Amino acid sequence: ILSEFVQAELDIINDTNKNKIQEANEFIEQGKYLKAGTHLVDHANHLKKIGKEDISDQILTKALDFFLEGEIFGEFFISFNDLSKKMKKKYLTRIFQTFLDKLKGVDKFENYDKRAQILEDSNRIYRIHELYLESKEISLVFIQNIQKEALKILLTEENTIGIKRASELVKKAIDLFAYLDKEEYAASLINKINSLMLKQDLSKMRADLEKKYKDSIKKETQVHMKKGEEILAEFVKAESDIITDMNRKTKEEKL
Repeated sequence: ILSEFVQAELDIINDTNKNKIQEANEFIEQGKYLKAGTHLVDHANHLKKIGKEDISDQILTKALDFFLEGEIFGEFFISFNDLSKKMKKKYLTRIFQTFLDKLKGVDKFENYDKRAQILEDSNRIYRIHELYLESKEISLVFIQNIQKEALKILLTEENTIGIKRASELVKKAIDLFAYLDKEEYAASLINKINSLMLKQDLSKMRADLEKKYKDSIKKETQVHMKKGEEILAEFVKAESDIITDMNRKTKEEKL
Protein backbone atom coordinates (compact mmCIF):
# COMPACT_ATOMS: atom_id res chain seq x y z
CA ILE A 1 0.00 0.00 0.00
CA LEU A 2 2.85 2.38 0.90
CA SER A 3 4.64 1.78 -2.39
CA GLU A 4 1.39 2.43 -4.26
CA PHE A 5 0.97 5.71 -2.37
CA VAL A 6 4.55 6.76 -3.20
CA GLN A 7 4.04 5.88 -6.86
CA ALA A 8 0.75 7.79 -6.95
CA GLU A 9 2.49 10.83 -5.47
CA LEU A 10 5.27 10.64 -8.08
CA ASP A 11 2.70 10.34 -10.85
CA ILE A 12 0.95 13.47 -9.60
CA ILE A 13 4.29 15.34 -9.39
CA ASN A 14 5.28 14.22 -12.90
CA ASP A 15 1.95 15.34 -14.34
CA THR A 16 2.24 18.68 -12.55
CA ASN A 17 5.79 19.11 -13.84
CA LYS A 18 4.67 18.48 -17.42
CA ASN A 19 1.87 21.01 -17.07
CA LYS A 20 4.17 23.64 -15.55
CA ILE A 21 6.77 23.15 -18.29
CA GLN A 22 4.07 23.32 -20.97
CA GLU A 23 2.79 26.59 -19.49
CA ALA A 24 6.34 27.95 -19.36
CA ASN A 25 6.91 27.00 -23.01
CA GLU A 26 3.77 28.93 -23.94
CA PHE A 27 5.26 32.00 -22.26
CA ILE A 28 8.47 31.46 -24.26
CA GLU A 29 6.48 31.39 -27.50
CA GLN A 30 5.21 34.85 -26.51
CA GLY A 31 8.77 36.02 -25.85
CA LYS A 32 8.13 36.22 -22.09
CA TYR A 33 11.36 34.64 -20.84
CA LEU A 34 11.22 36.24 -17.41
CA LYS A 35 7.67 35.05 -16.81
CA ALA A 36 8.50 31.54 -18.05
CA GLY A 37 11.54 31.24 -15.81
CA THR A 38 9.78 32.68 -12.76
CA HIS A 39 6.86 30.29 -13.30
CA LEU A 40 9.22 27.32 -13.02
CA VAL A 41 11.23 28.81 -10.15
CA ASP A 42 8.05 29.06 -8.07
CA HIS A 43 7.26 25.42 -8.82
CA ALA A 44 10.83 24.33 -8.01
CA ASN A 45 10.61 26.10 -4.65
CA HIS A 46 7.39 24.24 -3.89
CA LEU A 47 9.03 20.91 -4.72
CA LYS A 48 11.95 21.71 -2.43
CA LYS A 49 9.57 22.49 0.43
CA ILE A 50 7.95 19.06 0.16
CA GLY A 51 11.34 17.35 0.18
CA LYS A 52 11.74 16.65 -3.54
CA GLU A 53 15.12 18.33 -3.99
CA ASP A 54 16.29 16.24 -6.96
CA ILE A 55 13.11 16.98 -8.90
CA SER A 56 13.33 20.62 -7.80
CA ASP A 57 16.83 20.80 -9.32
CA GLN A 58 15.54 19.47 -12.63
CA ILE A 59 12.80 22.10 -12.82
CA LEU A 60 15.12 24.87 -11.65
CA THR A 61 17.73 24.09 -14.32
CA LYS A 62 14.96 24.42 -16.90
CA ALA A 63 14.11 27.83 -15.45
CA LEU A 64 17.79 28.82 -15.61
CA ASP A 65 17.90 27.76 -19.26
CA PHE A 66 15.02 30.15 -19.96
CA PHE A 67 16.70 33.02 -18.10
CA LEU A 68 19.92 32.41 -20.00
CA GLU A 69 18.13 32.17 -23.34
CA GLY A 70 16.43 35.49 -22.63
CA GLU A 71 19.72 37.00 -21.34
CA ILE A 72 18.10 37.83 -18.00
CA PHE A 73 21.36 37.51 -16.09
CA GLY A 74 20.21 39.05 -12.82
CA GLU A 75 17.49 36.45 -12.29
CA PHE A 76 19.84 33.75 -13.54
CA PHE A 77 22.42 34.43 -10.82
CA ILE A 78 19.79 34.71 -8.08
CA SER A 79 18.03 31.47 -9.01
CA PHE A 80 21.32 29.63 -9.56
CA ASN A 81 22.00 29.96 -5.83
CA ASP A 82 18.88 27.86 -5.14
CA LEU A 83 20.33 24.79 -6.86
CA SER A 84 21.63 22.03 -4.63
CA LYS A 85 25.39 22.00 -4.08
CA LYS A 86 25.89 18.80 -6.08
CA MET A 87 23.94 20.18 -9.06
CA LYS A 88 25.65 23.58 -9.35
CA LYS A 89 28.95 22.40 -10.80
CA LYS A 90 27.25 19.88 -13.11
CA TYR A 91 24.95 22.56 -14.47
CA LEU A 92 27.74 25.12 -15.00
CA THR A 93 29.77 22.52 -16.90
CA ARG A 94 26.83 21.50 -19.07
CA ILE A 95 25.83 25.01 -20.14
CA PHE A 96 29.30 26.54 -20.42
CA GLN A 97 29.54 26.97 -24.20
CA THR A 98 26.05 28.45 -24.42
CA PHE A 99 26.81 30.64 -21.42
CA LEU A 100 30.09 31.86 -22.95
CA ASP A 101 28.36 32.70 -26.24
CA LYS A 102 25.81 34.79 -24.33
CA LEU A 103 28.60 36.61 -22.48
CA LYS A 104 30.27 37.47 -25.78
CA GLY A 105 27.06 39.24 -26.72
CA VAL A 106 26.79 41.50 -23.65
CA ASP A 107 28.08 44.38 -25.80
CA LYS A 108 24.46 44.94 -26.74
CA PHE A 109 23.93 46.43 -23.28
CA GLU A 110 24.86 50.11 -23.53
CA ASN A 111 25.58 50.50 -19.82
CA TYR A 112 29.17 49.40 -19.17
CA ASP A 113 28.61 48.94 -15.43
CA LYS A 114 25.86 46.43 -16.22
CA ARG A 115 28.15 44.52 -18.61
CA ALA A 116 30.98 44.52 -16.09
CA GLN A 117 28.71 43.23 -13.32
CA ILE A 118 27.48 40.36 -15.49
CA LEU A 119 31.04 39.36 -16.40
CA GLU A 120 32.26 39.76 -12.82
CA ASP A 121 29.46 37.56 -11.43
CA SER A 122 30.01 34.97 -14.16
CA ASN A 123 33.72 34.78 -13.44
CA ARG A 124 33.06 34.50 -9.73
CA ILE A 125 30.64 31.54 -9.86
CA TYR A 126 32.93 29.54 -12.14
CA ARG A 127 35.92 30.18 -9.87
CA ILE A 128 33.93 29.29 -6.74
CA HIS A 129 33.10 25.91 -8.26
CA GLU A 130 36.74 25.36 -9.27
CA LEU A 131 36.05 25.51 -12.99
CA TYR A 132 39.23 27.46 -13.61
CA LEU A 133 39.68 26.82 -17.33
CA GLU A 134 36.15 28.06 -17.97
CA SER A 135 36.80 31.04 -15.70
CA LYS A 136 39.86 31.98 -17.74
CA GLU A 137 37.83 31.99 -20.95
CA ILE A 138 35.33 34.31 -19.27
CA SER A 139 38.24 36.51 -18.19
CA LEU A 140 39.32 36.88 -21.82
CA VAL A 141 35.83 38.05 -22.76
CA PHE A 142 35.96 40.47 -19.82
CA ILE A 143 39.33 41.85 -20.94
CA GLN A 144 38.07 42.42 -24.49
CA ASN A 145 35.09 44.26 -23.07
CA ILE A 146 37.30 46.41 -20.85
CA GLN A 147 39.60 47.22 -23.75
CA LYS A 148 36.71 48.33 -25.97
CA GLU A 149 35.30 50.51 -23.22
CA ALA A 150 38.68 52.09 -22.41
CA LEU A 151 39.33 52.92 -26.06
CA LYS A 152 35.80 54.26 -26.45
CA ILE A 153 36.30 56.57 -23.45
CA LEU A 154 39.62 57.86 -24.77
CA LEU A 155 38.15 58.56 -28.19
CA THR A 156 35.01 60.29 -26.92
CA GLU A 157 36.06 61.98 -23.68
CA GLU A 158 38.98 64.22 -24.55
CA ASN A 159 39.69 65.39 -21.04
CA THR A 160 41.49 64.44 -17.83
CA ILE A 161 38.42 62.70 -16.42
CA GLY A 162 38.22 60.43 -19.47
CA ILE A 163 41.89 59.50 -19.21
CA LYS A 164 41.47 58.74 -15.51
CA ARG A 165 38.46 56.49 -16.18
CA ALA A 166 40.35 54.64 -18.92
CA SER A 167 43.34 54.18 -16.58
CA GLU A 168 41.12 52.58 -13.94
CA LEU A 169 39.78 50.15 -16.52
CA VAL A 170 43.30 49.27 -17.63
CA LYS A 171 44.21 48.42 -14.03
CA LYS A 172 41.30 45.98 -13.94
CA ALA A 173 42.46 44.43 -17.21
CA ILE A 174 45.99 44.04 -15.81
CA ASP A 175 44.61 42.10 -12.83
CA LEU A 176 42.77 39.75 -15.19
CA PHE A 177 45.85 39.29 -17.37
CA ALA A 178 47.83 38.33 -14.25
CA TYR A 179 45.16 35.71 -13.45
CA LEU A 180 45.61 34.34 -16.98
CA ASP A 181 49.42 34.39 -16.69
CA LYS A 182 49.53 36.52 -19.84
CA GLU A 183 51.31 39.66 -18.67
CA GLU A 184 52.81 40.13 -22.14
CA TYR A 185 49.33 40.84 -23.49
CA ALA A 186 48.84 43.31 -20.67
CA ALA A 187 51.96 45.18 -21.81
CA SER A 188 50.55 45.36 -25.34
CA LEU A 189 47.25 46.74 -24.09
CA ILE A 190 48.98 49.25 -21.81
CA ASN A 191 51.13 50.52 -24.70
CA LYS A 192 48.06 50.94 -26.87
CA ILE A 193 46.18 52.80 -24.16
CA ASN A 194 49.21 54.93 -23.30
CA SER A 195 49.69 55.95 -26.94
CA LEU A 196 46.08 57.07 -27.07
CA MET A 197 46.48 58.88 -23.76
CA LEU A 198 49.51 60.69 -25.21
CA LYS A 199 47.49 61.53 -28.29
CA GLN A 200 44.74 62.91 -26.09
CA ASP A 201 47.29 64.89 -24.06
CA LEU A 202 48.71 66.38 -27.27
CA SER A 203 45.22 67.14 -28.55
CA LYS A 204 44.40 68.87 -25.29
CA MET A 205 47.67 70.78 -25.43
CA ARG A 206 46.93 71.86 -29.01
CA ALA A 207 43.41 72.89 -28.04
CA ASP A 208 44.77 74.87 -25.10
CA LEU A 209 47.26 76.62 -27.38
CA GLU A 210 44.57 77.39 -29.92
CA LYS A 211 42.37 78.79 -27.18
CA LYS A 212 45.25 80.87 -25.87
CA TYR A 213 46.04 82.04 -29.41
CA LYS A 214 42.42 82.94 -30.05
CA ASP A 215 42.32 84.81 -26.76
CA SER A 216 45.45 86.70 -27.81
CA ILE A 217 43.87 87.59 -31.13
CA LYS A 218 40.77 88.72 -29.32
CA LYS A 219 42.80 90.85 -26.94
CA GLU A 220 44.83 92.28 -29.82
CA THR A 221 41.64 93.05 -31.71
CA GLN A 222 40.21 94.73 -28.66
CA VAL A 223 43.36 96.87 -28.40
CA HIS A 224 43.05 97.88 -32.04
CA MET A 225 39.36 98.60 -31.61
CA LYS A 226 40.09 100.73 -28.58
CA LYS A 227 42.84 102.52 -30.47
CA GLY A 228 40.50 102.99 -33.41
CA GLU A 229 37.82 104.38 -31.14
CA GLU A 230 40.35 106.81 -29.66
CA ILE A 231 41.44 107.95 -33.16
CA LEU A 232 37.82 108.33 -34.23
CA ALA A 233 37.08 110.35 -31.11
CA GLU A 234 40.06 112.58 -31.85
CA PHE A 235 38.89 112.97 -35.45
CA VAL A 236 35.36 113.87 -34.35
CA LYS A 237 36.75 116.37 -31.86
CA ALA A 238 39.04 117.87 -34.49
CA GLU A 239 36.16 118.07 -36.96
CA SER A 240 34.03 119.73 -34.30
CA ASP A 241 36.81 122.19 -33.50
CA ILE A 242 37.21 123.05 -37.21
CA ILE A 243 33.46 123.62 -37.61
CA THR A 244 33.39 125.76 -34.47
CA ASP A 245 36.36 127.76 -35.70
CA MET A 246 34.77 128.24 -39.14
CA ASN A 247 31.53 129.43 -37.57
CA ARG A 248 33.44 131.86 -35.40
CA LYS A 249 35.29 133.29 -38.40
CA THR A 250 32.03 133.64 -40.35
CA LYS A 251 30.49 135.67 -37.53
CA GLU A 252 33.56 137.88 -37.32
CA GLU A 253 33.44 138.58 -41.07
CA LYS A 254 29.79 139.61 -40.82
CA LEU A 255 30.67 142.06 -38.15
